[in-house]
Amino acid sequence: MAANRAASPARRRAVAALSEFFSGDRRPLALPDGGPNFSDLDRDFARELVLGVLRNRARLDAEIASVSRFPLDRLQKPMREVLEVGLFQIRFLDRIPVRAAVHETVEMARTLSGEGASRLANGVLRSLLRDAPSSAPEEDAAGLAVAHSHPEFLVRRWIDRFGLSRARSILAADNVRSKATLLCDPRRGTREEIALRLRDEQVESEPNSLSRLGLSVVSGNPVRTRSFREGDFYIADAGSQVLPGLIPEGGALADLAAAPGGKTAAALFSRRFSRVFSFDRSLSRLAFLRENRVRLSLGGAMIASADVSRLPLRAGSLSRAV
Repeated sequence: MAANRAASPARRRAVAALSEFFSGDRRPLALPDGGPNFSDLDRDFARELVLGVLRNRARLDAEIASVSRFPLDRLQKPMREVLEVGLFQIRFLDRIPVRAAVHETVEMARTLSGEGASRLANGVLRSLLRDAPSSAPEEDAAGLAVAHSHPEFLVRRWIDRFGLSRARSILAADNVRSKATLLCDPRRGTREEIALRLRDEQVESEPNSLSRLGLSVVSGNPVRTRSFREGDFYIADAGSQVLPGLIPEGGALADLAAAPGGKTAAALFSRRFSRVFSFDRSLSRLAFLRENRVRLSLGGAMIASADVSRLPLRAGSLSRAV
């Protein structure tokens, strides 16, 4: 019999990142980077697995729960994430052979949790492969929420506001894989100048259509560049970048869920507010904001751990909040 081998590094790092994210502390998602011995292909594959599971988790979990003899919340850590990564490959990645996805998932379960876990993983995936993919009915909010992995309250709101057909289209569009977006520091040059520096380091980008300071990454890894180390940009989604610009300028602005800092950075770069306060309940999440503030030499914001219902400020001291 052939000796068992460890699952691929990309899959193992994807499971580790997901398990850490869902550990309860809800720290910012740490996308797998892997260090010098982790190839660019491995890094990209690991990130695709992590983001793919996050976009489709409710749908994946519904399928797994339908055949698992154990409730998902009772599975030994990190078996839930192992099964999610395995099933995501089977359902969404055509270039991954089903046999390889099953084998790698079983081996990873064995390595992380033992023989019993490997048998569970094999049984769950084999059961799901025997039948066509189960699908939730998409004729009501509950079915759409599972099928598209969105909160049911949000789905109900969109159905009320836009109608069932348009809400379904919005949900599908919202799950399309997006490009990484960089928030350029205007003190470091225009976004065109920063894009040229990135190109010199094998990172291709294009202007983001929503944010005047945004660049969408087309290829390459911006985190491994000198531009990143020297603070040319902040990694922040386009929504975080444009939100401060939608708030009337002037007065003090409070970022009420600040970590890891995209909205705070955008507010400071805009110079639209007299002062910026950055609050978040999680100390570990705020640590990321502080690290980024040092990297970008980003002053001008007061950072504090606080609950939105009990802010450490006197009444009336804030003009704006995001």
